[in-house]
Amino acid sequence: MLLDNKKKLLSIICVVLNSKHAFKKTIDSVREQDLSNVEVIVVDGNSIDGTIDEISKNQDIINEFISESDNGIYQAMNKGIKISDSHFLHFLNAGDIFFSKDSLENLKKILNDSPQQLLKFQYVIDNKVKTEKLSWLFLSRRMMNHQSMIYHTSLFSDYLFDENLSFASDYKHLIDILPNLKIKYFMHPLIIFDTNFSSSDRKNISTIWKERSKILLESSNLNFFYKYSVGYLSFFMSIFRKFFY
Repeated sequence: MLLDNKKKLLSIICVVLNSKHAFKKTIDSVREQDLSNVEVIVVDGNSIDGTIDEISKNQDIINEFISESDNGIYQAMNKGIKISDSHFLHFLNAGDIFFSKDSLENLKKILNDSPQQLLKFQYVIDNKVKTEKLSWLFLSRRMMNHQSMIYHTSLFSDYLFDENLSFASDYKHLIDILPNLKIKYFMHPLIIFDTNFSSSDRKNISTIWKERSKILLESSNLNFFYKYSVGYLSFFMSIFRKFFY
């Protein structure tokens, strides 16, 4: 395993804003897991709908809790990264749940002997198991599901999530780290993805493509052909998706 001075093996970082019922669903799933050597971090965006009451009910399993206004999901995720005291990070959005009650137990066995910086699992969406393989070709078409990825904290030493982006900062982060990334794939699901999360809303797809275009055209990690062909394709897709869902 990559060595550092962290105290825990894994941090689960859950960000939430005015999503009481979705958060309850997620924290109930977390409670079912074996949480030994696991740190649970909740970053709330100053909710006013009763979410904080639900968080308070689960203080016995929450190690760190922040509730304050932020500039969006990526600033909230960065706050979680900064206060984490673990070797590995898992971002579990409000509404997402673990695939099974022994998901974390199985995951920790893998992490205890992992030299990889990024571990990618399958995930379930709309009752279907999805498998993704990270490549430049894959990133030309879509983003990987970050809830089914486990990051080593070293991946955020040089690059945090870009807080100026609304939907595609995890995409930008992968573009930044991909050239030297060590990744391993596992052919079993880790989480069940909540399709109610905002980036899955079709009305946001145009914005997602527009942000991807900006990321690609401004990146210094890409060769000329990929940067401009995929960058401008993404720009035209943003226009197309604005009128055609």
